[in-house]
Amino acid sequence: MAKKRMFNQKITDSDAFLDMPLSTQCLYFHLNMHADDDGFIGNPKKISRMIGASEDDLKLLILKRFVITFEDSVIVIKHWLIHNTLRKDRYQPTIYTDEKKMLGVKENNAYTLDMSKSVKKIENGNQMATKRQPMVNPDIDIDIDIDIGIDIDKDIDKDIYIPNTQKQKHKFGEYSHVLLTDKEYDHLVKLYGSIEIVENHIKILDEYIETSGKKYKNHSLVIQKWVHDEYMKRSKNKHENVKLDSKFYVQENSKSNEEVMDEFNKVREKILGRGCNDQ
Repeated sequence: MAKKRMFNQKITDSDAFLDMPLSTQCLYFHLNMHADDDGFIGNPKKISRMIGASEDDLKLLILKRFVITFEDSVIVIKHWLIHNTLRKDRYQPTIYTDEKKMLGVKENNAYTLDMSKSVKKIENGNQMATKRQPMVNPDIDIDIDIDIGIDIDKDIDKDIYIPNTQKQKHKFGEYSHVLLTDKEYDHLVKLYGSIEIVENHIKILDEYIETSGKKYKNHSLVIQKWVHDEYMKRSKNKHENVKLDSKFYVQENSKSNEEVMDEFNKVREKILGRGCNDQ
């Protein structure tokens, strides 16, 4: 596997990329550096933890279509062939052959799961079957003219994420019971205002399915119905069930001064071993 990686500025200087948090941008660069020669990464979560990135950073890259996800957490850099082109004598094929078979390549060299948009065939080398002449001089910059006349920025957020003409759902939650498409997840984030709140909703549904064994056809709809009601109920109880420490408030009592002094003497006697009148 090649040790050097390249980045195309038409991707990394695009508004779609620069609008993301720096932590998300940093994760993107590290994923590219750890990818195999076809742009696949089998351990994206490990890499995220290794550099201190959050789970939200990886999810944002998925939502923004900078990476394409498959089952078992495998991902591929969507614009890998725009960033890198390797000579066949230096190329080592990916071990994720089944996932690679699901991909096509668009006119601008971006990977796609929508085969109707694929205009190129992925060969057993990183270089594609294009109209470009074979590279003769190994010192020539292989990225020259790779995307002349192609507006890459327009494609960054618009890749159709539908293999076999059906919307692909991803597993969410600790037990992976919650199934949502990217569009559904994005809608929930916009609806509730933050990824953290959406993840709390997912946690409720995921744990309920794990313990009850129930199945639902539309998890997005369930989250917006009773799961949200349950979330609001738990949030309300969390604030209502606050117990005050007795050190911070005084209870009213109806005892007389004599009763108070008598109780005080009893306590003192227990502590000192004598009563007040023994002095």
